[in-house]
Amino acid sequence: MMSRYYRTARGRVSNAGDLPRFIGLLPCSKADNGLLPFSSIAELRVAEYLAWSPKVLHIAFEPREISFEALAGLPAVTWWPDFEVILEGGECEWVEAKYAHESLSERQRQKLDLIAAHCERERRRFRVVYRQELEKNGFAGTISLLRRYGDLSFPKEELVNARAGLAGYGPTYLEQWVDHARSEGIALGLLYYLLYHQHLPLLFRPLMQPELARCQG
Repeated sequence: MMSRYYRTARGRVSNAGDLPRFIGLLPCSKADNGLLPFSSIAELRVAEYLAWSPKVLHIAFEPREISFEALAGLPAVTWWPDFEVILEGGECEWVEAKYAHESLSERQRQKLDLIAAHCERERRRFRVVYRQELEKNGFAGTISLLRRYGDLSFPKEELVNARAGLAGYGPTYLEQWVDHARSEGIALGLLYYLLYHQHLPLLFRPLMQPELARCQG
């Protein structure tokens, strides 16, 4: 397998080794240069989630090293946050991406708890987002499929008319929204745009093959 790599503020990230890492660059309008790096599937899922969240305005991958000095009974700690995001109100939040809480080693748990304690003391925003939680009920898979439609652009009149045409329908699943859009004569690309940007109330469940085919077409 050919080695791939990219560079971040932390240094070179490569998939080389006995067990190649899952690395890549996610197209993302909220990231500098329109690309958001990741070095694991958990980071990819969290990156997609942050890109989808309307509360997140900007995302950076491992942008800088953070250090907290020992204070008030808390040992010193230094780490590189997986993601640093800027929220709607201008606040900065650090986000760690992990597979599952149960998969963490005791050392990892202790470090994350220490980071959380320092951030709480300094009133800094910090959270751990788990891939396992994002993948429940098909959430991560659905927003991953819809993501490419989120960057499309449509005339304002088309958006207004489509939202008006679908306003009478209540929260439902992807396949039902597809049926509603077709009955209203609304293009599926436009529907997926509205769903991705949460202009319509979408319910999540594990995707079935027919739903995947519709969304990919």
